[in-house]
Amino acid sequence: MEIWSNGMMEETSVVHHLSVWMTKAWIRTSYEIKKN
Repeated sequence: MEIWSNGMMEETSVVHHLSVWMTKAWIRTSYEIKKN
């Protein structure tokens, strides 16, 4: 059970980092579009 929850925590943090990166990339892209 402990191993499973640790795996879930790592997976969640990977998904979190990915969504944060996607959000930053999206903001940067829309900012570039607005600038032009």
